[in-house]
Amino acid sequence: MNNRDDTNDRDDDEVNFDEEPKDAREGSMDNSDDTDNTDDEVVGDDKKTEGAEEEFMDDEEATEYEQQIPSMDFQTLEDAEKFYDSYAKAKGFSVRRRDLRRSRQGVAIGRTMVCSREGTREKMHKDKEGRTRQHRKMTRHSCKASY
Repeated sequence: MNNRDDTNDRDDDEVNFDEEPKDAREGSMDNSDDTDNTDDEVVGDDKKTEGAEEEFMDDEEATEYEQQIPSMDFQTLEDAEKFYDSYAKAKGFSVRRRDLRRSRQGVAIGRTMVCSREGTREKMHKDKEGRTRQHRKMTRHSCKASY
């Protein structure tokens, strides 16, 4: 965890939980430097669920939001996660939680969500000589989708 005191130097693109919530088409998420890296967690999947309780946006609606996503503002991190998960499903990919940023007081102030295929496998394990484990299918493909 980074111990710098950046909580008072807020950027314009940061979620502020003390303000009245804005329309989902205005504002944006946080880009703070205080980070608490947590284990990656897959949020959605590539399969469509029948009879799902939540209503997800369709591809047309997702395309409408593409230009607006970088400037969106959400009241809570959970709202942002639900929106991006719904957007990802409409576009045909799944997402996972990568980083959680916390203030010095321990309050969650931002999260990075990425495509579940973001990143690459470490070369040292992939091409290791004398490897006894069986090679597995590549699941990481350097996907750049993130929020």
